[in-house]
Amino acid sequence: MGISGLILRKLKKMNLEETKSTLTSIFDYYGCSYNANLYTYNYKGYSYDYYFISVTFHKPKECRFVMYVFGENIPEYKKGDFEWIDNDLAIAINIEDISECEETLIRLLYEYFKYYPEDYFYDEFEWYYNKENINKIYKNKNIAGWCYRKP
Repeated sequence: MGISGLILRKLKKMNLEETKSTLTSIFDYYGCSYNANLYTYNYKGYSYDYYFISVTFHKPKECRFVMYVFGENIPEYKKGDFEWIDNDLAIAINIEDISECEETLIRLLYEYFKYYPEDYFYDEFEWYYNKENINKIYKNKNIAGWCYRKP
């Protein structure tokens, strides 16, 4: 099992269907294979919807990972732990097992931040990247191991 990454977004901008639509358009742009399924989680009277997306990028090398996409009714435990980055952030997307996918991930984030320039990418090393950081890495072509170095 590899490391995971999170995309953080302001709570007031959370939109499940819009985020899923944006991601699938990026996947289509790159010619990916993907499957997106909507689920509803119910526990002790609390309910929220999320998408489970499995995606395979075929170029430059085959790379697979899964994503959990959250929206407006995000559970409490996915809110508020990121005040040291910015106020009112929540997990919009959880990307599982990103190791060995650094080049693919930077391409995905570069396209993603065109749609959501105020979001952040946060990894398990407690480092976070904004649009400016991602653009710099992408354009500098210093991609190898980028998510294992402090921005």
